[in-house]
Amino acid sequence: MHKTVGKLLALAIIGTVALSGCSAVNSSVSKNVNSSATAEANAQNGIKGDITKLLSAANELKKEVSSGDGTNIKGAGTKLEDTWSSIEDSVKPKHPDLYENVEKYLNPTVAGSKAAPPDKQAIATLDNQLIQVLNEFLQHADADGEKVHMTDKAATDEFNAEEQQVKDVFNGVGLTPSISKDGTKEFTLVAEPHIWNPVKGVVAKAWTFNGQVAGPTIRVTEGDRIKIKLVNKLSEPTTIHWHGLHLPNDMDGVPDVTQSAVQPGQSFTYEFIASHPGTFMYHSHYDDMKQVGSGLYGAFIIDPKDPNAEAKYNHDYTMILSGFHVKGTMEDEEDYFTIDGRSYPDTPPMVVKKGETVRIRLINIDPTEYHTMHLHGMDFQVIAKDGHSSNNPQEMNTLSIGPGETYDIAFKADAVGTWMFHCHVLDHTMNAENSLHMGGLVTTVKVVE
Repeated sequence: MHKTVGKLLALAIIGTVALSGCSAVNSSVSKNVNSSATAEANAQNGIKGDITKLLSAANELKKEVSSGDGTNIKGAGTKLEDTWSSIEDSVKPKHPDLYENVEKYLNPTVAGSKAAPPDKQAIATLDNQLIQVLNEFLQHADADGEKVHMTDKAATDEFNAEEQQVKDVFNGVGLTPSISKDGTKEFTLVAEPHIWNPVKGVVAKAWTFNGQVAGPTIRVTEGDRIKIKLVNKLSEPTTIHWHGLHLPNDMDGVPDVTQSAVQPGQSFTYEFIASHPGTFMYHSHYDDMKQVGSGLYGAFIIDPKDPNAEAKYNHDYTMILSGFHVKGTMEDEEDYFTIDGRSYPDTPPMVVKKGETVRIRLINIDPTEYHTMHLHGMDFQVIAKDGHSSNNPQEMNTLSIGPGETYDIAFKADAVGTWMFHCHVLDHTMNAENSLHMGGLVTTVKVVE
């Protein structure tokens, strides 16, 4: 119990540190303010310094909760409470909203340190509160309407740590299974809250499989026997639906129809045979708008048993189209549309040589949005839809893809240069903080000699 609570509390603290630009270990802040805002910026620095101390004390409590030593937990909790008491007078008069939300955070945390560790629901709640309030506070507009832009080593390190996960999904690299004596391929997917960076410097609270958005790709071969254990570390029930796969009814992942929902702290193992080759997906089927919209999805690729059954390509990419609600609510349109969890300019690019062939597996897991993916400079062929190959591939340069659909497209890179590949619903190609520059569902194809 202590370890589980400690890990969840660590996510809350790490998310706050990365977001705030106030790492207790290493803070490197750059400001872009005009001279008239100097006094305001100095005042801000004082508050930021105080929050640094608070986060350091909270991080110490997190470590002690993880260790499970009751005496040390109590001592660290008292230190956290004392730290807050020493700075609350400087925060409350000028930043009442910040004060109120930190109070909400400290009450369950400190109470837990003195008695029992805070429960999962309390930690999930405080995580949401702190990420929202500190984002608003530490990136708020100054008196002249200019923003204080900050970069922080902790946020940069988190972004860099995610890069390999993004590249693996983009390049179709599958999660490594363990293989049992009878040849069954066994995987584990852990549903858990985590922070995620749609672009460098912007932190979103996500619900993830194995700590990443999109979740790790499951890649197997037609006819493989598969076991996938779902471990639920969320604050509410969940399930997984294997979208487009043919499998036993009780493995379909629909709560109260084919199975009981997997409760927090529990697990469920799905067992089935990889039915037919193609590009598919997996996603939560509980509280879908929230859970899928927060990141609980991934690609599921089944390769043909006969390697000669389909054409070979020099490059095989996977693009999962979705988005995040960073500044808005789940009822709003996403303000950071993503490819494999990233928004442009941080979406993974394609670099290919002239004459090479490219396959792109497009998966639209967005809960509500249609996307029209358009390639500049070249045409492509639609070679498969929803996991089924096309006998008469259609030539086009713009493809409309609805929620839950998958398309496989292919093209020959015959035009040297850097070409855009993007959604042509143009408000899907900007990020929340800047509508004057490209963002969202944009990437590039760089064709070199």
